[in-house]
Amino acid sequence: ISSVTDLQILFDKKYWMDTKITVDKTPELYNYFTNQLNIKEFTPDDFARKVTDDFFITKTDSWMIKFYEFLNGKQESLWRSGNKKDQGALRQKAIIRLNNGEHSKPFDSNDKPIVFLPLKKQNLAYTTVSPKVLQSKGAMGFIKEKLGIREPNLFDNIKNHIIPLYKTNKVNVSQKTHLEHFQLILEVFSKSSDNFKDEIVELLRDNKIKFIHSVNAMS
Repeated sequence: ISSVTDLQILFDKKYWMDTKITVDKTPELYNYFTNQLNIKEFTPDDFARKVTDDFFITKTDSWMIKFYEFLNGKQESLWRSGNKKDQGALRQKAIIRLNNGEHSKPFDSNDKPIVFLPLKKQNLAYTTVSPKVLQSKGAMGFIKEKLGIREPNLFDNIKNHIIPLYKTNKVNVSQKTHLEHFQLILEVFSKSSDNFKDEIVELLRDNKIKFIHSVNAMS
């Protein structure tokens, strides 16, 4: 995936053994180099731990596609979920190229996705994966099937675009719009699984959210 120049930058090594020298193809030579000469072999996990977020920004879309295709193979250890000790080294790194060209981590600190697949009609300002890096079955398979990144749904609309409107000191939402928001939340809540219901309740319980319109009965 990375060029010799990339490897020199990441690992501060000037010279590299030919990639044809492997434990499968040339076992005697491989063992001599690694066991007798103590030449270290750098693995994909070493790359994943060493690579920085800024590194990915410098790469082309075609490079990112090949990178996702590589991760879509037998490389689950690099991005798997789990506790801090067992989690893949890439899971909390900015490996996702966004529609605006920037990069993002795929998950927040609670291991929930914070990016979405691109919508055909981009009506709302969701943080979405660049369609340019989803141009192969392998790349899409990694992002969608392996990481579980999906298109935004009505719950995401509530979380990302409705709730923030009620998170200001002075809520500037008309009564008609407020009722529409209220009806949408009730509709989504009634059709959601228990997990989504709990998330909606948690969103509205935030003491910074001023979601209920009220009047002073004494005035």
